[in-house]
Amino acid sequence: YQTAGFSDEHLATCLEYIGNAVQRYGRIYTQYGDVLDDELFEHWGFVNILEDLRFGLRKGIDFENYHLARVILALTKTKYKNVELQRMFFEKLDQQLEGRSNEDIEPFDELTNN
Repeated sequence: YQTAGFSDEHLATCLEYIGNAVQRYGRIYTQYGDVLDDELFEHWGFVNILEDLRFGLRKGIDFENYHLARVILALTKTKYKNVELQRMFFEKLDQQLEGRSNEDIEPFDELTNN
């Protein structure tokens, strides 16, 4: 989904790239030089990505469950922890499940089989 320039798919793909790089190499390679994993969370690019994520987690913004799960798994690979974001993830999931029955909910088989 895209809203006001926000793309849940692009955000998830970007975070997956970062998470995989941190997990594999312990650093991110950019055109401006290396960013070590302990510097990552303060890097302006990562801060901007987190701002986009917070925007996507707001009420009324479409964020497909599949891409939300991809984002959560990617952030886990970077070892980024933030209680506020965790709360926002649960609130977003709660909003999306509001009024749905268990039969309407599809499992994330694609994510668990990787």
